[in-house]
Amino acid sequence: SSDLAVKEAPGLAQALADAAQDEQLEENLGWLYEQLLRPVERELEGKRHVYIAPVGALAHVPFGALIRGQGETRQYAAQRHALGILPSLYLLDLVTRDRAPSSGRPVLFGDPDGSLPGAQQEVQALQGTLGPEARAKLGQQATRQALQGLAGEARWLHMATHGVLKGEDPTQSYLLLAGGERLTMVDAMELPLSH
Repeated sequence: SSDLAVKEAPGLAQALADAAQDEQLEENLGWLYEQLLRPVERELEGKRHVYIAPVGALAHVPFGALIRGQGETRQYAAQRHALGILPSLYLLDLVTRDRAPSSGRPVLFGDPDGSLPGAQQEVQALQGTLGPEARAKLGQQATRQALQGLAGEARWLHMATHGVLKGEDPTQSYLLLAGGERLTMVDAMELPLSH
């Protein structure tokens, strides 16, 4: 019995340490909500889409994960609003421009380097849910060329891949595509998205 307790103690210690880290993380996310979003809650009330253009270190803040409330009343910012993160206010016009209703198909990209089996399962699950009209490119098929070819017919585009955030210059941040190709923010803006 005492041997079993000794063997389980490292696992228990790790579980307690993980729980303390989770609690600290939630506390930090709550504090960030209070500092960044609570002051403008009244202005955001009733708004479904909210666009944020973070500056400097704020570009690293996961705004959708910020927590409002505690316990049973806890709510993530992404549950209250569809958040869009813009690297610059200059792009606000691009995302708020009126567009005709889309008749395109969903386009799904995932696991371009074979290291994200969860991303591959995610794309396959979405494709199963969305049906035969969804176009999916997985693994080595998730190339820049395939993306450029399908972007024009995309009603929406789902990318389940690695992303790299370059805090010093967010315009150089990128999503990984097959063959080690990178899709930067500028590249994404130049995709022939018509929907």
